[in-house]
Amino acid sequence: SQPDAFMGCLKDAVAAHGFLLADGAWGTNLMTAGLDPKKESAESWNLTHPEVIRDLARAYAVAGAQIISTNTFGGNAFRLANRDQAHQVHAVNEAGVALAREGAGTGPLIAGAMGPTGVKNIGEQAAAIGQAFSEQARTLEGAGADFLLLETMTSPDEACIALEHISRSTALEVVCSFAFRRTESGAFTAWSGASPATAIAQARGAGATMTGLNCYPADDSLESLLHVLHAS
Repeated sequence: SQPDAFMGCLKDAVAAHGFLLADGAWGTNLMTAGLDPKKESAESWNLTHPEVIRDLARAYAVAGAQIISTNTFGGNAFRLANRDQAHQVHAVNEAGVALAREGAGTGPLIAGAMGPTGVKNIGEQAAAIGQAFSEQARTLEGAGADFLLLETMTSPDEACIALEHISRSTALEVVCSFAFRRTESGAFTAWSGASPATAIAQARGAGATMTGLNCYPADDSLESLLHVLHAS
């Protein structure tokens, strides 16, 4: 059976339940279902294989997930432009929310997933990056996402650009999650080189409702990283 419906905002739900169980990987499951990421984007499946997306959301909800993320991680204009799909930003993101909700039912919260743009020269293209995040965030909010999940961010600079533009464009809460790594010296950093403390502080200062990490190996060092983040 599906989990009970949550009322109110994300922070209220977490406060009431202590923690919320989120879904798992989308990309790897879609590849198992036949997606070839060299030929097509995962997000394009929102339009070409909606039944697969809907069924995966439903499977996560039935398994007990209280948060279902949308299949829109690469749904910004920069990422979609790499596939000649920049004109489909609205269609891809609107479908992503609709399919997640149809599959999840009325119980779980729907997290509008947003990933990094992939732009290297972030400072030089800050305005365009901000516009891309604003466009995607507005579309996800308009389609009915309960909150936004800015995930696998590798640079606090880009995360701050995203958060500042999202806060001007939507009223949704934003969870900002970074991808960290452990260096040969044993220190933890974001992929841009920033320390966890710097990344978390900048994200919170830019308006993140909550912060965290994802895409880190579940090895013996994970507990140490969690302690570092807790102290940040």
